[in-house]
Amino acid sequence: MRTPSRLLPSLWASILVLGCGDPSTQTPSPDATSGESTGMDAGGPGTGATATGSGTSGVVDPGSSSGADLLDTGSTAPEDADDGTTDTGITADCDGIETSVLFSSAGSIGSPGDSFLTYLLSWWNPNSGDYDESADDFEVPPGRCWCISEVSIVAGYSPGPAPETQEFVVNLYDDAGDLPNTRYFSETTTQASSEPWTFDTLYTILLAEPVVAPPGRSWLSVLGVMQAGERLGIRLSTVPTTSPSAAHLDLMDCDAFTHFEDCYPGQPATQLAFEIHGAEVPCGADE
Repeated sequence: MRTPSRLLPSLWASILVLGCGDPSTQTPSPDATSGESTGMDAGGPGTGATATGSGTSGVVDPGSSSGADLLDTGSTAPEDADDGTTDTGITADCDGIETSVLFSSAGSIGSPGDSFLTYLLSWWNPNSGDYDESADDFEVPPGRCWCISEVSIVAGYSPGPAPETQEFVVNLYDDAGDLPNTRYFSETTTQASSEPWTFDTLYTILLAEPVVAPPGRSWLSVLGVMQAGERLGIRLSTVPTTSPSAAHLDLMDCDAFTHFEDCYPGQPATQLAFEIHGAEVPCGADE
């Protein structure tokens, strides 16, 4: 049985955190995905948005965080940086939405089956390009679009404590074969809040403006940007689901998105604990 190439110190005593990958020749940048749809309405102040998409699976360097090039929304990626995303052409009117929870798998936290696995790693080191990226899916009802204004993850840092200012990369992918495929959104930002959550922390990340998720399955990934050697682990959900299991990507063991249990035979199928916040709206721009 193959075992993960990385076995990190526990976030708590006696809890194992499994991860994988150690890219040495490329410098990708993290992006996020995950979940399933509840179809509940959501929203929050925002502007009209167009879904954009990536031409590659995996991460693309979100760019440097230098002075005048930064967005004044808290994003640390240059405003004109190529983030490796590709426009899907799907639009929706996200102006004036009121935000609520569209999807949540964060209501029940734990390990799958008899496993001791508690987190999947999802982090990026901008200095070395090293990373682990974990993603999970959510599904938008047919004929509808989601204006996503915030995403949340239940997560922890190893070794702790968390950086004083947390920085995250949020990625959205479309689906092919029940795995993340083309990235249509990526944002690097420090606009995040935190609150205690079932012995962990719920990090809620505010996007610069709402992004449109088209009908059907999308994948979310959130990566913590490493600042002083710490790595982000996203907690696992035990909420019952029939959706595809979480996917994992790194440059050593899984150089393309692969279900975690296929990347590491003998490990359990997993679901990530995350939430999607925003509003469900008709697709198409309001004339």
